[in-house]
Amino acid sequence: MLVIELDAKGWQSFQDFSNALKAALGSCDGHGNSIDAWIDSIIYGGMNEVEAPYVVWITGTARCDVTLKEELVTFSEAISEARAWKLKHHGIDVDVSFRIRDGSRPSN
Repeated sequence: MLVIELDAKGWQSFQDFSNALKAALGSCDGHGNSIDAWIDSIIYGGMNEVEAPYVVWITGTARCDVTLKEELVTFSEAISEARAWKLKHHGIDVDVSFRIRDGSRPSN
């Protein structure tokens, strides 16, 4: 499985995360920044060069403000819920997940 690591150390906003994710996934021009836009492109596909399966590790969040941390958790949960919904209603599992760690590197 492809592992994508995003370092949040310099992020100030959800927009910073979104920009980093767009670069990592090779998102198309005009890709939106909302959680709904991300669900469309990640769960339903066709807007990013990188397609499932993959896991995204978001590291270095220790210095991010509380609001951004909450937004990252909300994003991760929304992707997980959309994945479960697609599996339940369409029988298709999109093997994508987001993991958040305060440390500098993910552990097994």
